[in-house]
Amino acid sequence: MLQNLKIDTKLIISMLSLASIILTIIATITVHEVNKIAEKNAKKIAKETAYRYSNFIETKLGEALEAAKNVATIFESATSGLKIKRHDANAILEHFIEENSQFLAVYLLFEPNAFDNDDKKFVDAKGHDKTGRFLPYWTRDVDEKGFLDPLVEYELPNSYYQIPKQRQKESITEPYIYPVQGRDVLITSLVTPIFNHQQQERQFIGIAGIDIELKQLQKFIKSIEISGFKQAYVTFYSSKGIVIGSKHPEYLGKNIKKLDYSDEFVESVLQNGPFSIEHESKTIDQTVITYGAPVEIGNTDIHWMVTVSISKEELLEESKELVLLIAMISILAGIIVLFVVYFIARSITKPLKQTVEIADSISHGELNIEIENSGKDEIAQLKFAMQEMVIKLTQVITKIKDISATIYEQSVTFNTAAQQVSTGATQQADSAQNIAAAMEEISATINQNSDNAENTNKLAEKASKEAEESSKATEEALLAIESIVKKISIIEDIAGRINLLSLNASIEASRGGKKNGKAFEVIANAIRDLADHSKKAAEEINDLSATTVEAAKKTNTMLQNLFPRVQKTAILVQEICHTSKEQGITAEQVNRSILKLDQITHQTATTSQELTSMSEELSVQASELEDSVSYFKISNETDISSSKKLQKIPLLPSNSHT
Repeated sequence: MLQNLKIDTKLIISMLSLASIILTIIATITVHEVNKIAEKNAKKIAKETAYRYSNFIETKLGEALEAAKNVATIFESATSGLKIKRHDANAILEHFIEENSQFLAVYLLFEPNAFDNDDKKFVDAKGHDKTGRFLPYWTRDVDEKGFLDPLVEYELPNSYYQIPKQRQKESITEPYIYPVQGRDVLITSLVTPIFNHQQQERQFIGIAGIDIELKQLQKFIKSIEISGFKQAYVTFYSSKGIVIGSKHPEYLGKNIKKLDYSDEFVESVLQNGPFSIEHESKTIDQTVITYGAPVEIGNTDIHWMVTVSISKEELLEESKELVLLIAMISILAGIIVLFVVYFIARSITKPLKQTVEIADSISHGELNIEIENSGKDEIAQLKFAMQEMVIKLTQVITKIKDISATIYEQSVTFNTAAQQVSTGATQQADSAQNIAAAMEEISATINQNSDNAENTNKLAEKASKEAEESSKATEEALLAIESIVKKISIIEDIAGRINLLSLNASIEASRGGKKNGKAFEVIANAIRDLADHSKKAAEEINDLSATTVEAAKKTNTMLQNLFPRVQKTAILVQEICHTSKEQGITAEQVNRSILKLDQITHQTATTSQELTSMSEELSVQASELEDSVSYFKISNETDISSSKKLQKIPLLPSNSHT
């Protein structure tokens, strides 16, 4: 949510929030400490008040106890040496009570015959009972004159007489009801024992006592007003928890255990030691802080208790006022902080807004701006940095514009070169294809020649072998013909012999008669004919054989001359075959190289097309760069687009080569 706010608003909110938190923490801690101090002061006030009234009551009761001690001292001396008559003693007591209106009664009570050893004379006399013991009880009547009654109930356990007698020391009694001039009065007695010091061991012979009507203490307690507190009160308790004085008269004489007090409070009071507790008071129906201060009365070793209870709310009233004052101070401090933060925020955000406006101008391409700078704070440093940035940007933009123009020009040149490379690559690819086709044909011809040469080599080898065999066969034929010629000579010889035989036969036929001669003649003629034919045949064969021999010799000579040539031809054919194979391998390698060259040419053509595309894209990007850079406006700006129009470079048509 804060991100949608302005910086001054954020700053004000943040600093106010921080100030509020700090002030709240300070106020909370201060209030807590103030409350602690107030509570501590309240306890201190309660303690001081409790001890003040404890001392006051201790003084009051101490005065009564001191008076009782004085009376005891007087009559202890009287019984020890100077004898005082009962009449004179009563006169002393009467005068004492009339002069000390703060006391309810003053009295003496001696052991039987311990005062003047004349108890029998005073049986049932005025101010005496049937025992005759000296036990005068002086109070004041309505005219504030002394009034004499005998003491009663002195033999009761834990009575005003039995306690000091048992303890052998001054004592104060728990509150009790005692009849005074015909009416029951709630009193407490401060009693001092009287001893006979004439004997070696101190002997208890009686008491001297002062009675205080608790109603008087009640009036005093009720009239107490603790300065500065309306909801505060003092309560006076005996050592056993009997209420001696309270803001509520109905509590007077009641045991604290029977009243609606918390157990903690009752236990604290009955401990007869100083204490401080916080509890709910039924007296004022509020939470109170109560401090208890023990009242030590003379040397009785008996402690009564004065408690001062002050309303916690009232005790903290001053702290509330202080808290309110702190709250007002905090609010005032918040308002001051608000104004201070506002002016600080303004002092920060005003130049910051100017910086934002400068940044906004820069964001809109306005670099021909003047930045006024003053001061040495961070914002001034920011302005200086922005001024440096504008200078650097202007330099960079100018350089970029120059570079973009150079890029455009180079892209045009690059595109032309790419087109030339593409055209050359295409032509080279076509030539490579034609060469590849021609090399394929040459390779095929070489392969065919190689095959033919190999076949010719085989035929030459065969012809060589056959020529060799023919030469051998001719030699054999020549030998055979020569043998035939020899055989023909034999045949000629045989034909001559046959002819001779036929001649002999003719001779014999002429000799044999006509019949047998005729037969022999026929046979002789036949043999002669055969011999003639054989001779002719032999002659013809001989002629042919001679011719054949000549031809055979000539053929043999030619074959012998031809055989080296056939062998040489076979060797040449072998060399041609080997050379054809090598040419075939070389042609195949050339063909592979031409195919690879064709692939490279295709790749070069593709690369040239890509280069052409890249050059066009580079040209477009250079144009876009120029357009982007032209967004910034600088002083003395030279617009490249106004002098040079960046045109889109067309892509070359793609050629596919197989």
